[in-house]
Amino acid sequence: MYPNPSKDVVNVKLSNPSDDYKYELTDITGRTISTSINSNSSNKFDISNLGTGYYFIKITNQTDNKTITKRFIKN
Repeated sequence: MYPNPSKDVVNVKLSNPSDDYKYELTDITGRTISTSINSNSSNKFDISNLGTGYYFIKITNQTDNKTITKRFIKN
């Protein structure tokens, strides 16, 4: 995930672009801000409307059901 910290956009690059992935953007309290599903190897998330703070992107591989969570900082 890059850049981190970021002001406007966070990019997520995945190792297996042929799989479908679910993305869940949450704030520090666990409140879900947005969710999406796609199969691109590189994904951009517009975070320009978020307030300054810590956020998480939970990435779930829909094929094998494995999940990772990445943290980023919004400036």
